[in-house]
Amino acid sequence: IGSSSHVLIKNSDARVVRMVRKDAGWYPEPEASWIDLQRHSLKPHSENNRANGKGLLSIESSVLVTELRKIVPCSNLNSRLNQKKE
Repeated sequence: IGSSSHVLIKNSDARVVRMVRKDAGWYPEPEASWIDLQRHSLKPHSENNRANGKGLLSIESSVLVTELRKIVPCSNLNSRLNQKKE
């Protein structure tokens, strides 16, 4: 189902924070999503998926936020196995 996630917080400017999530070892390509504490979906700022030599995917997804305390980190869903990681 993939490795544990790494979430990085980067300042974009004084009012906006960029959160970046990195995962590795996924197959098939998961569906990544970001949600806030009210369970509303947030549109990713960027997404990048790369396959390694074994056919497993590394995934990077980011979101821009103005209120960091309202964000729940990204989750990945493997729809074929019906497994989810947050």
